[in-house]
Amino acid sequence: MRAGQGLLFLVMALLVIGTVMVNSASLTSTNGVGVSLNDLLLGRNTWFALAAAAALWLGTRVSVERVFSLRGLASPIPWIVLVMFLGLVLVHVPGIGREVNGARRWITIGPIGLQPSELVKWGMPVVIAWHCCRRAGGLGFFWKGFIPPLLFVSAFAGLVALQDLGTAVLIEVVAIAMLIAAGARFWHALLLLPAACAAVGALIITSPYRVNRILAYMDPFADAQGKGYHIIQSMAAITGGGLPGRGLGNGVQKFGYLPEATTDFIYAIVCEELGIGGAIGVLA
Repeated sequence: MRAGQGLLFLVMALLVIGTVMVNSASLTSTNGVGVSLNDLLLGRNTWFALAAAAALWLGTRVSVERVFSLRGLASPIPWIVLVMFLGLVLVHVPGIGREVNGARRWITIGPIGLQPSELVKWGMPVVIAWHCCRRAGGLGFFWKGFIPPLLFVSAFAGLVALQDLGTAVLIEVVAIAMLIAAGARFWHALLLLPAACAAVGALIITSPYRVNRILAYMDPFADAQGKGYHIIQSMAAITGGGLPGRGLGNGVQKFGYLPEATTDFIYAIVCEELGIGGAIGVLA
């Protein structure tokens, strides 16, 4: 098996496991209305997974060399950059941007809702890959090779960090890893590490809810019914599953005990239903 085929297999395996676990975490009742297994198997999560698989297959049919060789407006790169920028701006426009759980991260246009940070998370690697292909010979230089693309990424990551620091850090780390893989020097990235840590620290200190998250992580039982509630319920899910797990679909915490069971805390449901062995298998 070639490296590309192995990577494709792992991606598809994670897609299937993720879809199954999100569906399983949704096997509960909301406002007294039951959710059937048939509804979940043919629900929006499954259709999104099928759409993602179709997009992945179409991507394998496209010649990367041909796409990256296009110039001007015929190239997809300026359009990707434009869409990313507009998304990050529109999220702050009243009537279009929507606040969820205290953060303005969503854009709603009719029945369609999306997070602009997700557009950047998937679009930026394409832009950086295009840049690396065109400027591979000069990435070893600090000011002329490494800094310009890093400033470009940092501008978008800074806009994302206003509401979603974790995604912003992920975007920066992935971009730097791609630049290093394409020829940038590792020690150039190390030179900027203190400044990056200071910037992240400043964003955390100046945001009370981020400070509360860190305090809750350090001692969740100090405010068991408040800031630490999510973490405590996550630990309850993990210990409840134990080594063998409760079995797929048999989790208890998703029945109103663990908030955001299908999104931010889905891994706690994986641990509860598949056990420690299954959870390690997902990570592996």
